[in-house]
Amino acid sequence: MSKKRIPSRHELIESLKIARGNMAQVARTYGCSRQRVQQLVSDDLELTELVSELTDVELDNAESKLYQAIDQGAGWAVCFFLKCRGKGRGWIEKLELSGVNGLPLANIEIDLGLGLNGNDNKADQNQALLMDQSPAGFLAE
Repeated sequence: MSKKRIPSRHELIESLKIARGNMAQVARTYGCSRQRVQQLVSDDLELTELVSELTDVELDNAESKLYQAIDQGAGWAVCFFLKCRGKGRGWIEKLELSGVNGLPLANIEIDLGLGLNGNDNKADQNQALLMDQSPAGFLAE
């Protein structure tokens, strides 16, 4: 097993370029932790800018591949693009919640009957209310 060592600044620059900014890959190369490489990078403005630049290049590459897939008619790519970049035109995925048969959800107030408000009978009243408000009878006895 190789001994852990901290790469020199020059080695770190070259390794980051080879790994396309992937700090975990650089750490594996030198047998040290990803956190240690990340600390070395964050302590050096030039290294921080290098990793940012490398990340931007990879994002550009990924976007180019996405555009190629869109041009080839790949449905997943069209859908992904619209969900991410078409939000301003209404292309969003959202979850709609409704009650039974599309009716609005019922607002139900629940008092746990802990006697905090001085009205101990309220728990029985709330149980009756829940039974009346439950369209499917889920909350019934």
